[in-house]
Amino acid sequence: MAVSNKNKGYALRYFGVLGCLLFVACSQPAEPPKEIVVLYTREDPIIPDLPADCCRYIDLEDYQQVSPKSAKTVILAGHGQAPEYAGHDYAYVAQAIAAFSPELIVMNSCYGATTDILGALIANKSEAYIVAPPFPIYQPGFTYEPAFFTGTLKQKLQAVQTEPKYPLLRWKLNQAELQQVDQRVDKMSVKELSKRLRRVAPALVRVDFPTEFDAGGEVLVPLPPERFK
Repeated sequence: MAVSNKNKGYALRYFGVLGCLLFVACSQPAEPPKEIVVLYTREDPIIPDLPADCCRYIDLEDYQQVSPKSAKTVILAGHGQAPEYAGHDYAYVAQAIAAFSPELIVMNSCYGATTDILGALIANKSEAYIVAPPFPIYQPGFTYEPAFFTGTLKQKLQAVQTEPKYPLLRWKLNQAELQQVDQRVDKMSVKELSKRLRRVAPALVRVDFPTEFDAGGEVLVPLPPERFK
């Protein structure tokens, strides 16, 4: 059947518009992944007070199914009591954090500055900077100043605070420096260890750990009960 010139014109305009729409739709870049990932447990979720749409929220139980695994900052959110953080063993948590290859780690978890989780992060080849509390923190955790979302790496490191402000561990993960902490604790008497207890069960001993970012920083070393006899 013959097609009139008029109908040919309509068809050309229709398919031309459709082609343009398809080209625009296909050429739109995918939404870039959020630079901040919040890892939490769905069994007992504690979510930090953060601006809307600032982060990807990923539960620890299913993190291995997430793609892409990439983030400049990872916030670990949940109850902390060595050797568990956010409901999981420290080795599992460290593996989950390191999987995203962050340059900054925030332990939004009580007693997050404990050598078990710090050592496990290093064992997973992380060379990130870390902010962690050597004490309990109130829910939902840290306060995040504006520079945390817009500043340089070191400005972000300083923009994580408690309310009121207390010294925190602000440090670049380093195996040799962590080993020195263990060596110091090995030389401590039972009396000195007892004076330094931050928590009794499980026993966590505080050790002064000043850094260039926070002169009042501390780390916590978990010890077995027999070390106090």
